[in-house]
Amino acid sequence: MNNVPDFDRLIEPFMEIYKKIEHDLIVHIATHFQLYENIGFKNSMEWYIRKVEE
Repeated sequence: MNNVPDFDRLIEPFMEIYKKIEHDLIVHIATHFQLYENIGFKNSMEWYIRKVEE
């Protein structure tokens, strides 16, 4: 399978994009927890939790 390194190089830009999206989503969720900890954020956070699980 000498095509594996070529494939890895091809998907690398997409993996970087995915990692950035995942990081941004986690940061957004953490910020949400920090800002809305005491005002009943459970319902609004369920959507974000489902997105992280996906």
